[in-house]
Amino acid sequence: MVFHSCYGVCKFTLISLLISFVLLFSFNKKVYSQNIDSLDLAYSYYNSGQIKDAIDIFENYIKGNPQDTKIYLQLGYAYSNLKDFDKAYYYFQYVEYNSSDNVEIDKAKNQIYYINRDRKNQNVTEKSVTIDTSTTPNNKNELDLAYKYLNEGYIESAIPLFENYVKLNPDASQINLQLAYIYFKKKDYNKALNKFESVASKSKNEDEIAASKEAIIVLNQMIPANSNTTLELYFYNMYDSYQQNYISNLLSHLNFKIAKSFSTGVYLDLYLDSRSKPDLIYNDRYVEFGGFWRVSFLKYLSFELRTGYVREIDLKKNNFNVKPILTFGMRIGDAKFYSDNNDVKKESIFMDIYSSGLYDYKFKNFFGQIYLRETMRFLTGGFSFIDFYLGQNILGDTKQLDYNNYGEVSAGIGFKPSIINFPVLFVEVTNKFYWVGSATRNSFQVKAGFLLNFNLPL
Repeated sequence: MVFHSCYGVCKFTLISLLISFVLLFSFNKKVYSQNIDSLDLAYSYYNSGQIKDAIDIFENYIKGNPQDTKIYLQLGYAYSNLKDFDKAYYYFQYVEYNSSDNVEIDKAKNQIYYINRDRKNQNVTEKSVTIDTSTTPNNKNELDLAYKYLNEGYIESAIPLFENYVKLNPDASQINLQLAYIYFKKKDYNKALNKFESVASKSKNEDEIAASKEAIIVLNQMIPANSNTTLELYFYNMYDSYQQNYISNLLSHLNFKIAKSFSTGVYLDLYLDSRSKPDLIYNDRYVEFGGFWRVSFLKYLSFELRTGYVREIDLKKNNFNVKPILTFGMRIGDAKFYSDNNDVKKESIFMDIYSSGLYDYKFKNFFGQIYLRETMRFLTGGFSFIDFYLGQNILGDTKQLDYNNYGEVSAGIGFKPSIINFPVLFVEVTNKFYWVGSATRNSFQVKAGFLLNFNLPL
């Protein structure tokens, strides 16, 4: 009974799929046939001298077929026949940059040469005539056509028109900004960054400059996140007044993306201070390098496995190390990072949460940390800001070593000049309290130093 029922359902399903396939094939064939018929009509108009009618059909065709460069070439010839050399130049240039057919490219380059030659000769014979290309009818029509394509959703057809316009009008920052947003939407982040940087450096409009500089910051974070090879660098340096100790931690990853959430590469990890000795250890000092594998489960949660060679400085040991690390980090609130003279609101409040758990084979020890930081930021112009913050930090380990088990509360001030990748300078006061080992007393200290944290695409 079940077999017969399944057979009937399966038979009905197969028949339905077959009918759908036939209908789909028929529809596609019909559309293809319509395209062929319209092109035949366009060529018929063209050969009979009805150039404008042919152009209308050709241009309507390339809206849905921007990859068909032979039609762009035909449009170039059509506009040449109408003496509209600006439009002809655009279409020939499109073929030169986008065609994969060498014959088409050579034909387009020849026509571009003739147009440039004629323009040069015209300039020689009409030296006294100054032409402002930004206001010529053809140039304006090209821009209108670009916006028309953009509004209708034909982005690929709009881009070359915008690009050609800014070549003729390099100071047209508004059009460069439009291109920047188009490339950003297409996830072509490198081109978007190039356009935003151009607007930021050349525009005289403060709103355009502010929008571009904010986008530059965002793209400097997004480009590495979407790059296949990146260099990550974390560099923390500070002086502790209680220990009278200079402490430095450098952690660098050369990262190769294998899949969307998986990467591998090599790392270097250094932790040093100026006071620790074998008989009096303030911090675990070491130099370590090796390979790592990283999986990002969520935006805020990741797992990393490091395996490498380590030199334990105070213990005077060389060892092979394995270190699995589970990390959680997120920001709550909107941290502003750029302001211009027109910004009314220059402050923002946000909170950072960071926690990690790891096993370090070289110490045969489990470590855990939870860190909270609440910040009020005041923008001081450009990329510069001043942070006033409070911090709460808890660390612990399973070996119960006194210098690894403590809580700390802090209040500090951070400052960053108006340079994108410049480190943040900070001064903070902290109170540290220990709960295990011999160092059970509290300690009050002043810390001053800098923090550099960035990700560079390679």
